[in-house]
Order: sequence, then C-alpha cells, then structure tokens
Amino acid sequence: MSKSKHTVVNRKRLAFIIGLLLLALGIFLWSAFPAAVEQSYVHGFYPFYARIQRIMMGWSPISIGDLIYGVAGIYFIYKVVKWIYRVINRKQYYLSKGVFQRKFVTTLMALLVIYNVFNLSWGLNYNRKPVGITMGILPVTFADSDMNIINARLVEKVNTYKERADIQAPLSGFSVIKRHVVIAYDSLEKKTGIKRPKPTSLKPSLWGWLGNYSGFTGYYNPFTGEAQINTTVPEFLQPFVALHEVAHQQGFAKEDEASFVGFLAAKASQDDLLLYSTYLELFLYANRNLSFYDSTGAKGYRSQLSKPVQKDLSIWRKFNEEHQSIMEPVVAYLYEKFLQSNEQPKGLRSYDAVTTLMIAYYKKYGEL
Repeated sequence: MSKSKHTVVNRKRLAFIIGLLLLALGIFLWSAFPAAVEQSYVHGFYPFYARIQRIMMGWSPISIGDLIYGVAGIYFIYKVVKWIYRVINRKQYYLSKGVFQRKFVTTLMALLVIYNVFNLSWGLNYNRKPVGITMGILPVTFADSDMNIINARLVEKVNTYKERADIQAPLSGFSVIKRHVVIAYDSLEKKTGIKRPKPTSLKPSLWGWLGNYSGFTGYYNPFTGEAQINTTVPEFLQPFVALHEVAHQQGFAKEDEASFVGFLAAKASQDDLLLYSTYLELFLYANRNLSFYDSTGAKGYRSQLSKPVQKDLSIWRKFNEEHQSIMEPVVAYLYEKFLQSNEQPKGLRSYDAVTTLMIAYYKKYGEL
C-alpha cells in the first residue's frame, strides 16, 4: 500500500512539473510577440491583476513584500547551513537515500513557480511595445551635438528648480513625498491618459539600511505589487526614486522607460520639488553618457551646476563613501545579469538609456 501511494505521489509531482513547464513555454512564446503582450497583457490581464495585488497588500503601511523577503532570506540561510552541516557530518546522506534527486526536483519546481508567477504578475511588461513608440517619439536618430544640447538644457533646469525648491518648504518625510507623487501621477493621467495605479501602494523599504551597502535606492516587488523607496538616502533623491518606482508599478518595466515616465509625471505636476529631484537625476544620466566620448565636455557641464546643487552632490558622494562594502559589486553584477536577461542588453547602463528618450522628446517638443 505504501509503495502504491508513493507511486501516485510521484505521478502527481510529475504532472505538476509538466504543467509548470508547459505554462513557462507558453509565457516564453507569448513574450516573443510585443503586440500581443501589449493588447492582452498590458491593457488586459496586468491592470486587473495588479489592482487586486494593491488592494490586498496596499492597506498596510509596512511593506508586506519586505517581510516576505526577510523570512525567505532567513529560511534560505538556514537551509544552506543545514546542507553544509549534513554534507560534512553525513557524507553518504544524499547518495544513499536519494535526497539529492528529490532536492533537485523540488528546486526545479520552485524555480518554475517563481518564473511563472514573476512573469504573470509583472515580468511580461518587459516585452511590451517601447514607450517611445507608443508615444510617437521613437525611433529617432541624433548626433553627438544633441547630447551636448541635452546636457546644457538639463543644467539650466537643475539650477532653476534647485532655486525654486529651496524657496518652498522642504519635503518633510515619506508621507509628504508620497502625496506629491500621487498628485503628479494624477496630473499625468489627465494630460496623457497614462493611468495612475489605484490604490498607489508606495511604501518605505524595511531594508533601506541594507540597500545603502548594496547600492539600491528603490525597487518594485512584482509578487506583492508594492513599490518601495529607500528613505535613508539623502532626501533630495527620494522624490525621483518614488516617481520611478510608481512607473514600474504602472507596468513600465524597463529602467529607462520608468525614468522617462517619472519625468513626464513630474513635468505634468509642475511641482518644483519633484522637478528638481528629477532633473538632477536625468542630468547625471546624460552627463555620464556624454563622458564616454567627451569627458572634458561632461566635466564642463558639471562645473556649471550652481553651488547649492554642488553641495547636494557632495552630500550624495559622502553618503556613498560612508556605505561602501563588498556587497555592492556582487549585487550590481547579479542585477546586471537580471536586466540583460529581461530585454535590457545594456545591463546597468539601461538606466542611462533614458537620455535617448529625453533627446527624442526634446526634438519633438522643443522643451524638457
């Protein structure tokens, strides 16, 4: 009887694995057709599913996804330590009892589940039509002189909005930033029809201290629909991070597109505080792009930043220097591989690619 039961369990597990493999294959084939993804997923399944996520998880002021990540991290460490202990003390354990084979099957099932849930929850947004095409500003060709023009225009914007932002009362905490960001995306929805995620599940990260040593300022959790920002970084950076992560929540998965949509939201709001944070970040991207082939020119534009802006950048540099660790290059390498495997072959430089969208936008509208 026990042998028959064991066989039935194996058959059920095999059927489950086959089902997961077929679903993964279907998702892979689906992702190969951006028009189909745009119509059936971006404007069909994803908005409905993501809204359910935000309703279920957004009520809590604490990031539920961060709690899940924390528990998963502790469990993973426990299993690794347990595995090492068993290998050292019971060398024949995995071979004699077939544990290795069972662990392999279990791991395969877990990876397939993660792949399928990730893509259905959010990941297929990587395969949507490029936002530039849907907005009618790409494809566009540009000369090296356009990169100089963008740097010059952004320097002007950064200096102007730094002065205006300093006149206003400074942002005072996460709740104020969130309110400004929600208003910005409501303005964007009225202007362009790009819908704000409702409810907007934007929360402070529980792992900001860890992010300081691994290099992240914000992230989107596709499994819970929550957007998190690292509220321990200098405050002038946080508005743009929040705008960027809410764009991810809207379904703009690629990093350059999320930054571009964040820019559009800040511009639609005409909020000086949001605009300063946004233009500063965009200038850093554009200036880094320029430095690859004209380091002298890039340095010249940086020197044109006003003293208050230079002070902010000095604060940011000092913050990074105080939080250097061996974790950051490891995390950066793994994240680059993740980006490259999700339709962003430039890896971490995908963030800088927003400059191309900014040039296209400027060439069409004559303004930033």
